[in-house]
Amino acid sequence: MTQTAGNRQYPGPKALKSADIIALRLAADGRLVERSATADILAFAYASQSEPVMRVVRRAMETGLPAEDRLTGETTGNYWLVAIPEAEGVLLVARETTLADRTTDALIHSRALLKGLLDRTVDLSFEVDTDGRFRFVSPAIAFGQETDDWIGAEARPVFWPDSAGPAHNPFTSRSARVFEALPVDAFGDRLYADFAVEPMNDSDGRPAGVRGTVRNVSARVDADRAMRVTNLRLTMLQRIAELLNEVVGADELRDRAARLCADLFRADTVWVFEQVGRTFLLAGVAGETQVELSENWVAAAIAAKPDTPVFDLDAPGRSHLLLHLSQGSNAQGAVVLSRDTGVSPWAAQERELLAGIGSMLTAALAKADLVEKLSRLSSSDELTGLLNRRAFRDMVSRRLTNQSRTGSGGCLVFVDLDHFKEVNDTLGHAAGDQALVAFSKALTAIIRPTDLAARYGGDEFVIWLEGVGADVGAEKGRQLIDCMKGVKAGLGQPDLALGVSVGVCESKPGGGADFDRLAEKADHALYEVKKAGRGEVAVAVLD
Repeated sequence: MTQTAGNRQYPGPKALKSADIIALRLAADGRLVERSATADILAFAYASQSEPVMRVVRRAMETGLPAEDRLTGETTGNYWLVAIPEAEGVLLVARETTLADRTTDALIHSRALLKGLLDRTVDLSFEVDTDGRFRFVSPAIAFGQETDDWIGAEARPVFWPDSAGPAHNPFTSRSARVFEALPVDAFGDRLYADFAVEPMNDSDGRPAGVRGTVRNVSARVDADRAMRVTNLRLTMLQRIAELLNEVVGADELRDRAARLCADLFRADTVWVFEQVGRTFLLAGVAGETQVELSENWVAAAIAAKPDTPVFDLDAPGRSHLLLHLSQGSNAQGAVVLSRDTGVSPWAAQERELLAGIGSMLTAALAKADLVEKLSRLSSSDELTGLLNRRAFRDMVSRRLTNQSRTGSGGCLVFVDLDHFKEVNDTLGHAAGDQALVAFSKALTAIIRPTDLAARYGGDEFVIWLEGVGADVGAEKGRQLIDCMKGVKAGLGQPDLALGVSVGVCESKPGGGADFDRLAEKADHALYEVKKAGRGEVAVAVLD
């Protein structure tokens, strides 16, 4: 007796034990009534209440219609399940599909591999002889060129007409290898290509040339470079953000920003310039290469290209890359990167990267400027508002250190008020303080924002004039002598003997002068003026 489900015939109740199929007969209450000899795995799955088995049995009992499902497992294998309703229960039949499933998976995998191979179709197949000349090329048109004209021509100049080509010529390779992403200087725009080659031998085993394929991978190279630029930009933005969150001084912040740029752009030297009006001052530097970069040169270059954030500055043997930093209409400064561009020229992606981090570098310099202003407030003389002695010495020392990198000098001016004691003795200390404040204002009025001024102690003052020589320092000294008429008039005592003596010493680029030596010379010049009768300017010369 048999039962039928679709086009299949299944054994009746009396034939199940001897059937050569995998089957279970279940009562309406779920008891296992009978099983075939090969149904161990199916019986185990039913006893374990495997979800697919219980699901197909339940559907058949509930609907009274045959139901199908799949049983899969690493230990049980794969089975197709069919549950057939009977008068007093369900006949559950299974067919193993493990081999068929694996065959299907293998076929799908092989088709995926085939698709990958097809996706990697090449742009050119070739053979060259032992002299590196084409003797076979296909297809007829490649890289926009008719390849029939290449037959008999030397292969290297076809791809590198204006150079010797790569260090290892793929057309003369003596081993099977792949040359990845070689830059190609022909066919118009610069391309990148993969060369897969293998040497050929004749029937006697002697070298007969090279065969291979060429595939244009410019899109892949561009995508990889774009990804690297993106990753570098994110890395640098993160590192600048970390720097902004740290509590460091203004000088350290600028120097670390310079070192960060040097690391990521593989630059020999990086300069960070602070902009004050139209003047640029070197504020941070990284790198060991002794390359001079004039502050005036940077200012002139930016003035010539005010609307270009990133551009090249040509220099002997190299090219500097300049980034002008600004927030809206507020100019902040500039970052200049330098390396031997004869060996490693700046790439378009690097220019893009530098422009992309401009806003964060601007924020870093803005923070440095704020920190410096706060530092000046804490380093100011309480009475006059000028820098105190310690702060002035530190700032000038830093500028002297930077002179060798900018080719810019400066001038130290020592100033002493003559007969100041007379003011205190005759008019009182309040009048003396008034005179010091009035003189400080006059001093501040004749210097630029890029210069520095300090109360050095008592009635002594000192000025640093950035980027000028002794002649300008002497002229500023004479202006201070002249301004004393106004100071005395402000005290209501125009006939006071109060005056000014001035000593000047110039620091020239590369002179190697430190602050103490420069101060000693300027102070000695001031002493000579006092010894000669006061009220004059003397200029000292460094040895």
